[in-house]
Amino acid sequence: MAARLGLTAELDTIESAAHALLAQPHLARFFDPAQYRRARNELTLLDRQGRLQRLDRVVECDDAVWLIDYKTGDDSLRLSDAELAERHGAQLAGYRALLAGLYAGKPIHAALLLADGRLIPMDNQT
Repeated sequence: MAARLGLTAELDTIESAAHALLAQPHLARFFDPAQYRRARNELTLLDRQGRLQRLDRVVECDDAVWLIDYKTGDDSLRLSDAELAERHGAQLAGYRALLAGLYAGKPIHAALLLADGRLIPMDNQT
C-alpha cells in the first residue's frame, strides 16, 4: 500500500508517529479494545440528502458513543482549538446527527484528533 501511494520512504516515520499517537494514555479509551464495546473506522453513512458521509472513527462505549475525526495535516497543528472548532464544527454536528439515529438513547460525543495527540472536544459546536 505504501508503494502504491508513493510513501515508501516515509513509511517508518508514519508508522512511528502512529504508534506514538496510539500509546498516549488519554487516547486509550478510543483505541484499546478492552475499553470499548466496538469501533468502526471509515464508517460510511448516507445523510438526509443522500450524500455519502465518511466518519473517521466511531467508538461505542457502555455509556456513550464517540465520533473521532482525524486532522493530520500540519495546517491543523498550527491552528488553535477555537479555530479548529470553528472550521470543523458544522461538519461534526452533521455527523453527530447521523449517529444519533443509529444510537438512540446514548449520548453522542465528537472530537477532533490531531497528529500530535491533541484531542479537541466538539460537543458544543454547530
